[in-house]
Amino acid sequence: MNPQDDAPGREEPAADTASIGISYRATVLPRPLSLTIRPALRGGGVHGVLDEVESFTVTLTPDGDNLEERILSGIAEPLAQTLAMLLPPLGHQLLNGHSFDLARLPPLTHTIGGERVTVTLKGPVLSGHQGMLRITATPTLG
Repeated sequence: MNPQDDAPGREEPAADTASIGISYRATVLPRPLSLTIRPALRGGGVHGVLDEVESFTVTLTPDGDNLEERILSGIAEPLAQTLAMLLPPLGHQLLNGHSFDLARLPPLTHTIGGERVTVTLKGPVLSGHQGMLRITATPTLG
């Protein structure tokens, strides 16, 4: 508890007050947004790299639960529309080239006939096969 909460002269807010802010509904077009995920081998795994992110627009529309919110959102609309113009290039810059893990290629350990056998993939290569991603490698036993 904050000692200032009990300070003399500090009034508690009335129970029937509501916070008033600004509220907007964001719409991104086109929908769905088109992009390409380019697979790549890196660091013992398959990574996806976002590529060819389609140009898009953002529309911000004043929204709100009460009249006061809608009025304040309407007053702030010029600032919101400026933000809406800045979001697509910023979003495009953040998305294009972003990479993330798709799958790991760890060594696989199994017990066969009471013996532990580890299979490691050497020299993995990515390719396509009938519209699917194929990983070709040479298994080695250890």
